Amino acid sequence: MALWEFSNQNKHGNWRSRVVFVPEGKSFSIPKGFGNVCASRFKYVHRHPILPPVLTTGQDGNKYIIPGLTKVHPQTTLKDIKWEKPPIVKIERKTEKFEFTSSSDPNVTYITKMYTTGSNVSYACNCPGVWRSKDKKCKHIKSLENG
Repeated sequence: MALWEFSNQNKHGNWRSRVVFVPEGKSFSIPKGFGNVCASRFKYVHRHPILPPVLTTGQDGNKYIIPGLTKVHPQTTLKDIKWEKPPIVKIERKTEKFEFTSSSDPNVTYITKMYTTGSNVSYACNCPGVWRSKDKKCKHIKSLENG
């Protein structure tokens, strides 16, 4: 089975395209009276880094590629879909470690970490002030945020 993209000019000179199905073993022939015609083998392009294309029939009776819910020709098979995996971009995660001495007990040291991933910054601290505060930010994290 094969899908072909059939393009021709209408009477106003505008190009229009449609996807047509040609059974295996039959040659694609261009009907008379269509003027300038262009025909080429057609494949749908599915772009997802992890999930392969899957064909499903919706409640409306139409055929779709999932994930993405792309409506396709009713005669489409998996051979008519090209799976393009976009390159996975690795973002370097930078970790900085800060030590703070407890104000109530000089023998206790709290460690606050600042994680930088691209333009995102997050913090973690092992002091009890983190779980006591409503916004989950202790005084050590707030001091790092404020510079």
